[in-house]
Amino acid sequence: MSLRSIVVLGTGTEVGKTAVSSALLTSLSAQAPGKWAGLKPVETGYVEATSDAGRLSRAAGHRLVRPRFTSPHPVSPHLAAREAGLELAPAELVEWVEGQRRTLGAEGALIETAGGAFSPLPSKVGMWALAQQLPRARVLLVAANRLGVLHDVLCAISALRGLGVHPEAVVLNELAADHSAAGNLMELPRLCATEVFRHARDQTSAPELAAWAAQ
Repeated sequence: MSLRSIVVLGTGTEVGKTAVSSALLTSLSAQAPGKWAGLKPVETGYVEATSDAGRLSRAAGHRLVRPRFTSPHPVSPHLAAREAGLELAPAELVEWVEGQRRTLGAEGALIETAGGAFSPLPSKVGMWALAQQLPRARVLLVAANRLGVLHDVLCAISALRGLGVHPEAVVLNELAADHSAAGNLMELPRLCATEVFRHARDQTSAPELAAWAAQ
């Protein structure tokens, strides 16, 4: 199996990127122990005991890897970095990711971004730039499976493709019961011509997504 980086982007904030990423890492690490790193380069609203970075590290089965940049304030990454006097250029974050992966001895890395795909960094580019600059990265787009998600996903994919970033799959995360959920799962593959997976709270769909990721 040739492992590659997987960059997890969101259609917005609080859509379930960490839940999807953790479930995926758990399945991948069960198949290939020690081969995957779970990394979050930037995390705002950071509390170490309950951090997204900690969840990813545990799911991957390695020591805690603190993000390259953290802020205790739950604000946009560019505002937190500006307050700290940091640039956080995408190239710097990519270098950090690659360095952490090598230190852990992992062949592949799952990188969860902060906020939505277009949440800005100080350099005025969005989190999408990590996917653009990581060599051979595969892009996974996470969205909340609720009314309006068709619009959210189609807008995100269209904008990302215009920047040269091509999501290979979409995960619809089922946060709460919604009458649109079943129809969204049926319609989205036809509308966006991209593989679509469902993430349920019981995580029964994680192995299916892991099979895609390990291809």
